[in-house]
Amino acid sequence: MLRRPVLVALACGVPALAEAEKAPLAPPPGSAPIISLAARGVQIYACIAAEGAPAWGAAKPEADLAQADGRVVGRHFEGPTWEAQDGSRVVGSVIDQAPAPEPHAVAWLLLAGRTSGSGALAGTRYVLRRDTSGGEKPAGGCTPGQTARVPYTATYTFYR
Repeated sequence: MLRRPVLVALACGVPALAEAEKAPLAPPPGSAPIISLAARGVQIYACIAAEGAPAWGAAKPEADLAQADGRVVGRHFEGPTWEAQDGSRVVGSVIDQAPAPEPHAVAWLLLAGRTSGSGALAGTRYVLRRDTSGGEKPAGGCTPGQTARVPYTATYTFYR
C-alpha cells in the first residue's frame, strides 16, 4: 500500500500524528481532474467458505455513473472497471484507502488507472472514490453460495 509522506508538527511536545492520519486521500501533486461522476448502485458480496466459518468475500460493484445533472454517462463494474458510454474505459488497482467518515459506508479509495479508448476517461492515471454512503459488508454470518446486494453511492473523480 502506498503511503504519502507525512509532516509531523509538534505542539506542546506532542506530535500531530492523529491529524495527519485523518488527511484525505489525494492523487500525487500535479495530477489534474478530468471529470467527477456520481455512482449509484450496489456492492455485491458472495459468501465463501473460510477457515473456521463462512465469510463475506470482497465486493463487486455494479453502478451507474452520472454527471451532476443526473444524466447517466457510464457504468462501474467488476475489475474494478469504469466505462463511459463513448467506449473509454479505466481498470483500477487500489494503492491507498481510508475509512469512510459515514458509518456503514465502503472505504474511500485511491486507485491507479489503466485506460483504453479515446473518450471522456482517456488519459486517466488515478481514480479517487470518496463521499461514500452504504455498501458495507452485511453484518453476521452467511451460507456459502449466498449473495447480498448492498446499495451504495459514491463520487468517483478521474485524474490525468
